[in-house]
Amino acid sequence: MEKRGKSPPERAVTREIPEELSKVISPLPKEKQKKIVTALQKIEMSRFSSPLPPPEMLHGYAQIIPDSPERLLAMAEEGQRADNAAREHMINGQIKLHKYNFIRDIAWVIFFLALILAVLGGGIFLIICGYREEGKALLGAGGIGALILVALAAYFQRDERADKNKRKA
Repeated sequence: MEKRGKSPPERAVTREIPEELSKVISPLPKEKQKKIVTALQKIEMSRFSSPLPPPEMLHGYAQIIPDSPERLLAMAEEGQRADNAAREHMINGQIKLHKYNFIRDIAWVIFFLALILAVLGGGIFLIICGYREEGKALLGAGGIGALILVALAAYFQRDERADKNKRKA
């Protein structure tokens, strides 16, 4: 087991080493064994998932370049700011797209509603002016147009819900 407070070479020797390596280096003096294990440790790749290295590694950087921990911290903070800005930009773009789509949909509804009301109004006007058959035909066309408008609205809402479900998956 690894104990706290030991220097890196001492920890390297106390760490379990592969059996094959142990067989090869066991005839060597202890000092050479330490050097080999330390060298192998340096070769071994270190992995971490945070933007900053572990504190022991930061301390090692500070011994080589005194202000390196501050520089690494500043670099990590800048990366986080850039990520946040990109995320905010993406969210704002999605909000603008939804607003645009909403306004576009409302504009189409208003246009078709005005068109249907104009057709119905024309039919009523024709009936009042004595053109009963033509007026009825126009009223029928207005009614069919209203049904088509309702059907199209339902169809587009279904497509929009399907798109949202695809994006969630």
